[in-house]
Amino acid sequence: MKDDSKKLDAEFVKNAFVIAARDGQAEIVEELLNAGVDVHVWDDVALRLAAIKGDIETIQVLLNAGADVHARCDEAVRLANENGHNEAAKFLQGWNGKNNTPPTLEL
Repeated sequence: MKDDSKKLDAEFVKNAFVIAARDGQAEIVEELLNAGVDVHVWDDVALRLAAIKGDIETIQVLLNAGADVHARCDEAVRLANENGHNEAAKFLQGWNGKNNTPPTLEL
């Protein structure tokens, strides 16, 4: 029974992480990552959900934590573009994962 409880808790935390990313709660996303949530949950779905919303702050938190900008053939970039979030798409395209330096956005 104890193992089942741990599995439920782990699934609850994964769900909370993904929902926080979807809802633009960058601080909660960062707290959950710091608590040990795997940034690659469900093939980096959190990054794709943040991209759909164009939430650059959450996107940056996820990328800083090691999210794969190229997961599912650059789907995050495509989703940002499809949803009219050109700045987020440019941000994702310009990400340099080697030094975790985000591209400069011209506002």
